[in-house]
Amino acid sequence: MMPSRPGPNLPLRRRMPSRVLLLCTALLQACSALPTSTPQERQVFEAERTAANSIGFHIVDLQPETVAAINMAPPETLRALDALGRPRRMDAIGVGDMLSIAVFEVGTSLFGAASGGETQGDSGGGVASVITPGAARHTIPGLQVDASGNITFPYVGRVRAAGRTPGELARVIEGGLKSKSTDPQVVVTLATNLSSTVIVSGDVEKPGRVPLTLGHERLLDIIAVAGGPKKPDYDTFVQVTRRNATSRILLQTLVQQPQQDIMLVPGDRVQLIYKPRSFTAFGATQKVEQIPLSTGAVTLAEGIARTGGPANDRADANAVFLVRYEGPDVARRLGLEVQPAGTPVMYRVDLMNPTNYFLTTKVAMRDQDVLLIASARTDQIYKLFGLVSQFFLPL
Repeated sequence: MMPSRPGPNLPLRRRMPSRVLLLCTALLQACSALPTSTPQERQVFEAERTAANSIGFHIVDLQPETVAAINMAPPETLRALDALGRPRRMDAIGVGDMLSIAVFEVGTSLFGAASGGETQGDSGGGVASVITPGAARHTIPGLQVDASGNITFPYVGRVRAAGRTPGELARVIEGGLKSKSTDPQVVVTLATNLSSTVIVSGDVEKPGRVPLTLGHERLLDIIAVAGGPKKPDYDTFVQVTRRNATSRILLQTLVQQPQQDIMLVPGDRVQLIYKPRSFTAFGATQKVEQIPLSTGAVTLAEGIARTGGPANDRADANAVFLVRYEGPDVARRLGLEVQPAGTPVMYRVDLMNPTNYFLTTKVAMRDQDVLLIASARTDQIYKLFGLVSQFFLPL
């Protein structure tokens, strides 16, 4: 029997491993050349460590201590305005107020005569008076408190009105009339209250000037008097300006937290601002879109669900990033460098770890947050095979 000899295809078999290696290399190069709209997890971490990180962002894993640091951020509050002014006496007269003053006289009248009254004069040039058989009333309307806080009243002269109550001012005027009239009685009425008011503007049904009363109205009271907000409370902010300080809070938060319902003082300005809140979803999700925060509080878990979640065929569930700017308090608790305009942070959520699903229910989404779902490493391979199959399908 003749000895067997190597077949003619043996050299080709020996060349097969090298050709497969070259083919794989070409495929990898082709994959890297394919366009992509979302970075992979490794690319995000590489960007943090390289010069591409021009703003100095930090990647922080979502862990229990991370959630605690986020939730310890000081909430929006209006209580700081209390230190700038306490409610004064709302029945006190102020500059610009309009007064109506009535004087009741018995017998001798300085201001007018009843029908059938007899006029009696002083031959020495004194004040003329009218003798009436009964009590007489004379009302002087439209007395405005001037810029110095005074009014001018007949037969009394200039009287300090600002800072006094109507009753106190009435007693002062009575004292000035006693030497000229018989048992005068004075009643002071605040006709127009301009000094004890607040201005309500913005997205309310009835903007304008709202007077404060002895009831010491609070913020929600004034909003109700102005007709309430035009827009939903979860997208309406209440901004209060007192002197040179301004604070604002979400109207829904104000309703839910009674301690924020501060007592207003004269001169406060209340503005309701309609500002729809939203976050943006990018990456390997069902759709890149801007998603409204249509309720008061939306957790991170709810935010991920609203995006449709990571796409099964192209997303990396290990790398879901919550992108936002944090204030100095949170940055310090996380051990990060504090930046004046806010510290940029990317919180990484590993959805393959069941523990993190619990943590996502403890983190609230904020306005202007960004959810970035990284692409899986196999995404470009799927794209390449898709292109190849489209090329060979007609054949």
